[in-house]
Amino acid sequence: MVAPNRPVEIGRVSFRLSSRFPLIYAREAAIMTPSWLSIVLVFISLPNAEATFESHELDFSIEPCDEFHLHVCQKTDKKDFPFDLRATFEYKFADEVLMIIEHMQDPILDLIVKIVKNGGHKDDACAQKGLNSIGQGLAYGKFDAYAIECSSNGCMFYDKDSKGGSYPVKKPLSDVSNDFVKETVTAFLKYADKSRRLINPMVTYPSNVAAPKKWNTVDMSSKFKKLTHDNKGNFKRDLHELLLMSHPFGPYFNLVYSRLLIEKGGYLPEAKKEELSRLFYEVVEAIKEKANNSAILSTEAKQEVFNRLHGVPLNMGVPNGFLNRSKVERHIRHYQKHLKNFDPKGNCRLEALAREINLIRNRMIVEENGDRINYLSHLQNFEQSIHEHNAYFNGQAFLLPAYIHPFKWPMSLGLKYGTLVQTMAHELFHGLGLTKDKANLRALQGTQAYKDTRICYGEYYASLCTLDKGPIKCPREQQKDDEGFADVEGTRIAYDLLKKKLHPVPKQRRGLMNVAKVQSQAGYNELQWFFVAMGMMHCRLKTDREMYDEYEDDPHPRPTIRTIATIMQMREFTEAFSCKKNQNMHHEKLCEVFPQWTDKPKYERKTAKFRPLDRMSGKSSVVTIRELNKAAGKNSMLSVIGVVGGLLPLL
Repeated sequence: MVAPNRPVEIGRVSFRLSSRFPLIYAREAAIMTPSWLSIVLVFISLPNAEATFESHELDFSIEPCDEFHLHVCQKTDKKDFPFDLRATFEYKFADEVLMIIEHMQDPILDLIVKIVKNGGHKDDACAQKGLNSIGQGLAYGKFDAYAIECSSNGCMFYDKDSKGGSYPVKKPLSDVSNDFVKETVTAFLKYADKSRRLINPMVTYPSNVAAPKKWNTVDMSSKFKKLTHDNKGNFKRDLHELLLMSHPFGPYFNLVYSRLLIEKGGYLPEAKKEELSRLFYEVVEAIKEKANNSAILSTEAKQEVFNRLHGVPLNMGVPNGFLNRSKVERHIRHYQKHLKNFDPKGNCRLEALAREINLIRNRMIVEENGDRINYLSHLQNFEQSIHEHNAYFNGQAFLLPAYIHPFKWPMSLGLKYGTLVQTMAHELFHGLGLTKDKANLRALQGTQAYKDTRICYGEYYASLCTLDKGPIKCPREQQKDDEGFADVEGTRIAYDLLKKKLHPVPKQRRGLMNVAKVQSQAGYNELQWFFVAMGMMHCRLKTDREMYDEYEDDPHPRPTIRTIATIMQMREFTEAFSCKKNQNMHHEKLCEVFPQWTDKPKYERKTAKFRPLDRMSGKSSVVTIRELNKAAGKNSMLSVIGVVGGLLPLL
C-alpha cells in the first residue's frame, strides 16, 4: 500500500484487561488494580470487530481543573495525535472502499496507467511548467488563493486572502482599471470560455486585490511520481488510493468513484446517514431556540437567524449533486469524449492530463452558468476530493463520507457529541456572520450587543498569549475571533443537547462533587467524556511557542490552548468537573452571542482582558511541563483505547 505506518488491527492489540472482560460492549468499562486504572471507550463487540485502534492515555497526576490540555494530552503516544487519528480513519475508509474500486474498468484510468508505463509522471518540474499567468492557471485548476466564477450575468473575481478594508467594484471588463484583475479575467476566459459566450462581461472584484508576489500551486501528491507499473505488485490498488484523495484529479474521479460506491453500497448505510442527519437538524433547532430566547435580539434579528439556519442545505456523505445519477452520467461521458484522443506519450503527461480534466470542469461551469455537481468546491477553480476526512461549511454544510464513516459502529454518547455534534454546531455558527458582513443578517449584525460580542471574542482570544521560552507574544485582536466564536458557541450547543439526551429533566441531576473519587472508582461520566473527546482532537506534542509560531497567521486558535480557551468560556465545564475558583480552568467572564433571558436579563459589554499573566496558557501549559512529566511517572494513569471513536474537527 502507498500509505505507510498502518495502525495495528484489533487482533494484534495488547489489552490491559483482565480475562473476565472477554467482550467490550458499547458503553464505558472500568477495571481496577492497585497500581493502575484502565478505562476503555467501547463502541463495538470484539469478536465481530475488524476496526482500527488508537490508544490514548490521560494523565491523572494533573487535575483537569488545573490544566486540562496537559491532563488530556501529555501522555499521548503520538506527536500529532489528531493528524494520526485522521489518517487512521482515512486509511480505514480507503481500505474498505478500495476493495470495491480496485478492479474498476475506466478509460481515463487506462490513460493514467499508460502514462505511468511511459514514465510521463516522474519529472519534478512538471507542476510549474508552462504556467504564464494566474488566469491560465485558474482555468487549469492550479490556484487556490483566487477564483473566477462566470455566468451569463458576468464574472466574479474572488481574493481569498483579502485582509479586509475592501469594497466591491463592478465594471465592464474593458473598463477595469486594475491591471491584475483585467489580465487575469481575460486570460481565464481565453481558456475557460471555449464558445466565446462572454464578450466584455461585467466583472465584480475587490477594490484592493493585487498581484501576488509568489505563486502557490495546487499540485498532485508527490507519491504519484513514485508509482512503478508492474503486473505482480499492488500498482493498481496504490494508484486508486492516490486518485481517491487527489484534488487535481477530483473533477473526474469524484464522479466515477461515487457512482460505483453508491451502486455497491460502499458508503455509510442510509439508516445511519438519516440518524446523523437528524442529529444535525437537532443542532439547527437548538441554535434557533437559543436565538429566539435571547435577551439581546430584536424580532427581526431572530427572524434572520431562523431564515439563515432553516435554509442551510445538508450534504451528509457525498455532496448532494452526486446523487443525481443522470447528471453524473452526462458529466462522465463529457470528460471521456473530450479526452478520447489524449496522447499518453511524452514528458509531463500526467500533469497535462490533470490540467485538461480541470479545464473541462471549468468550461462546463461557464457553459452551465455556474451550475456544478460538486458545491463543496463552490468559489474554487479546482475541485477537492469528496473522499477526504473532513467537514466544511460554505453556505452549505458538508460532512464527507470518510468523516462520518466511523459512526457506522455504536459509539459512546460523550464521544459522539464531543466530536461530531460539536463539529456540526461549529460549522453552523460560521454561517451566522460574527466577523463577515452578510446582507441577509443586517439586523443581527447591527445589534449593538452582537457587535460587543465580537469585540469580546476578539479581546478574549487576543489575550491567550504564550510565555514559553521567550518574550510574551499574543495573537492579533480579531484574528482568532471567528473560529473561537464557533468553537465556544458550538460547544455550548452540543453540550446542552448531550445533557438533554442523558437527562430529560436536568434539574433532577446531582452535580459531580468529588472528581477524584469518581476517577478512582469508575472513570469519567458521559458529560466529562464530552470534554475529554474534544480535547483529544487537539493533542499535539509541541511546545506552546512552536504552536504559536505555526498558527500565528492561521485563523484557528493553536492546539495547545484551543480546548482551554473553549472550556474557560463554559460554566458547564466548571460544573462537570466541580472546578474551584482558584483553579485555572474555572470559567472566566463570558462572551455570549445569545445570552438568555433566564441567565442575563441585562446585557453588559464585557472585556476578556481579565486574566493575570500567570494564568496565560504558555506559562500554565508549557513552562512547568518537565516538572509535570517527572511527577506523572510516580502517579497512576488512565489508559484510553478508542475503537474507531473520534473525529478531527477542522474547522
